[in-house]
Amino acid sequence: MCAGAVVAYGAHFASAAAFILPATLPQALRFLLDGQPLRHLMAAMVTVFAAGMLRVAWVSHRNVGAVLRLEAELSRRTAALDGAGARLEVELARNQATVAALQHVQRMQAAGQFASGIAHDVNNMLAAIQFALYGIIAATGGEGAVSQHVKAAESAVESSARLIASLLGFVRPGDSSAAPARVTAMITDFLPLLRRAAAPCLLETDLADGLPDCAIGTAQFQSAILNLVINAHNASPGGGTVTIAATLAAPGDAAAAGYAGAASGSGRFVAVSVSDTGCGMAEDVAARAFDPFYTTGPPGKASGLGLAQVLAFARDAGGHAALRSTPGAGTVVTVFLPERQGALAADTHDGVRPV
Repeated sequence: MCAGAVVAYGAHFASAAAFILPATLPQALRFLLDGQPLRHLMAAMVTVFAAGMLRVAWVSHRNVGAVLRLEAELSRRTAALDGAGARLEVELARNQATVAALQHVQRMQAAGQFASGIAHDVNNMLAAIQFALYGIIAATGGEGAVSQHVKAAESAVESSARLIASLLGFVRPGDSSAAPARVTAMITDFLPLLRRAAAPCLLETDLADGLPDCAIGTAQFQSAILNLVINAHNASPGGGTVTIAATLAAPGDAAAAGYAGAASGSGRFVAVSVSDTGCGMAEDVAARAFDPFYTTGPPGKASGLGLAQVLAFARDAGGHAALRSTPGAGTVVTVFLPERQGALAADTHDGVRPV
């Protein structure tokens, strides 16, 4: 029975002792009080037996305690390793994001060096060609089939010159005419041209009241918006709705859109977005949308510089541009422009309306 108690209660010494001692001590005491030597020997044997059982119970108790402590330590260390693994995964994700950003910057730098190296020389050649075309038109009096062909060539030269200007704008996005300006007023003044660029899509605006001024160049801003509207039009071959919106955004909103410098900056942002209801982009296409010279358009129909110019303009203004797209559900491109501190612009636009 005592051996069974040791097996059953060995993990808990007090329980084993509570069973062994009452079962052995009275018997040993009864043998000890009997005056016969043989009884004294039996009392000693019972006592030794009880002591042995207690020792076995104590060793078992101690071993079980060690096992429990080891299990607790193992659980603690496993939890610590799990936490370290989670932190490592976060760091790896951050490292991958940093590497991707670095690769993007390197691609932008390479494109900038390429554009800077050829733009001026090509521009000079175009100027010479255009000067020669002017001379031919003057010599023919601007009439006849020859003059018509020359005018077509002149139009092609002007288109090439605009492409070179886009390249230079991508390489050197700085605008010396940057000044405090009302974003909503610039959009409203530019709506007639934007409406023609968006046709046959319906163009709507959602311009918030009381937005702060932004220190930007009017020409660059309107060029960026025109690029976005043209992209929205091209993404909606069957028609649809293009919406230009302007709202106030906090640094947290800009940071959530991927602008890493927004959280450390101060002030607010004017978020100008152009959205469409067109075909949208796949994830891999959207990831490269801002890369210079990257386009999904047909050869010869797109330069791949539109969104790159938009991003260059936003960064030059101290802001950021972000894109969100879903295949079959359209695209939204948002430009975050920092407010000019201490200046508020009032306007009277009333929300969404067709133009």
